[in-house]
Amino acid sequence: MLRSYTRRDRAVIRWCGPLFVLAMLFAGCSAIHNSGAPDTGEIQFGMASWYGEKFHGNITTCGEKYNMHKISAAHRTLPFGTLVRVANLENGKTVIVRINDRGPWIPGRVIDLSYAAAQKIEIAKVGTARVRLDVIDKQTGMASWYGQRFHGRTTASGEIYDMNQLTAAHSLLPFGTRVRVTNIENGQTVTVRINDRMPQSEKRVINLSKRAGEKLGILKCGTVTIVLDVIKPGTST
Repeated sequence: MLRSYTRRDRAVIRWCGPLFVLAMLFAGCSAIHNSGAPDTGEIQFGMASWYGEKFHGNITTCGEKYNMHKISAAHRTLPFGTLVRVANLENGKTVIVRINDRGPWIPGRVIDLSYAAAQKIEIAKVGTARVRLDVIDKQTGMASWYGQRFHGRTTASGEIYDMNQLTAAHSLLPFGTRVRVTNIENGQTVTVRINDRMPQSEKRVINLSKRAGEKLGILKCGTVTIVLDVIKPGTST
């Protein structure tokens, strides 16, 4: 049977209709925000846990051997090799991890950290913490360092290279640019100023001074996979 709407009915519909739509939109955004994997540059919140000695030496889902003393993590859906910045919302500590395994499978948990990564954000003792995940969309690649052989030579910027200063060579960034370099294997970071050029390379993205390489802990191994964040743009080329 058809219903005849009164003026009051029409007023209610006119006001409640938009409110209903807004409520549905917020509900939808909330559902998207709290479930599924974050896309590049987007955010995910949830609980982080860690796994250690029981799994040390086991083969991860991506085929690597799990090393509890290196910084890595398991995520249910992110592609292997994805870099994620994990921030402990309780103390502000952060760590950048590389996804190389699947999990965690306990409801409500969004990431399972290696023991080394858990130590970096201080959850190794408590076991879990509420975290924020940010998928890294910065420049990544290999970092190397150069030292005694080049000490005292003139750089591409016209400065004298001093291996004891926190400087670096980059193929494109303007001279004077300050970048934060993070070693994703041990979590150590260093801020350097670009004052030199290096050959174009698909793998190596930055060449650090000896002092900067020491800060990242790469003097013995020579190279390491890093994340590069520009924190202050330079002006000269």
